[in-house]
Amino acid sequence: TAPERGWRKIETRGPGARRDYSFAATGTGSAAFLFGGRAGGEPLGDLWRFEDDGWREISAEGPAPRFGHNSALIGEMLLVFGGQGGQGLFFNDLWVFDAGKESWRKLAEGGPSARYGAGGTALGTTLAISHGFTDAGRFDDTWRFHRAWEEISPAAGPRPIERCLHRLVPIEERDRLVLFGGQTNGDPFLGDTWLYDPAAKAWTEVKGPGPAPRNLYAAGATSSAIF
Repeated sequence: TAPERGWRKIETRGPGARRDYSFAATGTGSAAFLFGGRAGGEPLGDLWRFEDDGWREISAEGPAPRFGHNSALIGEMLLVFGGQGGQGLFFNDLWVFDAGKESWRKLAEGGPSARYGAGGTALGTTLAISHGFTDAGRFDDTWRFHRAWEEISPAAGPRPIERCLHRLVPIEERDRLVLFGGQTNGDPFLGDTWLYDPAAKAWTEVKGPGPAPRNLYAAGATSSAIF
């Protein structure tokens, strides 16, 4: 029989109301992790694990409270990059949380400049970061982290315009990243779609029907499609 489709509300105590948090999981794993965000204008720094239809808060000293950051779960390691903290402070630090040991460790800096609202995701064992924003303007660069940071912006050819508040999602069967929407200078709602080929370090725009323009949406993926 075909699997049942539809939403089911889970009645369980969990994180307090918030926005601009990060939420990371793997398609083959059994747990997901929520970190940070903001509530009432204040940045948050709590970490929660969702598993077996329930939440559990994890008490471990780690990154400073922040929102608009990126996270990705690679195996048992949760990577958290960047974001914005209190008093207009922007971050470019990279942290890793070991889900087995339940401990944080700060990794070396020297990658993307500090930013908020970038697209970030895992593709295999690599963390990818693209675009983003500070009060000095928006970015159109692309980076990856695997033991060290490497800028992988195209040397030539097209790339998505400067933007923030978009999502970057992997399609693992095609070894591609998908970027959709967000906002840019003078246009708060974009609706363009781009594919990134990490082997060629190249962006290609995908034309045709798609979702209405938007920013700050949710997106996830199976191995062959995004939602």
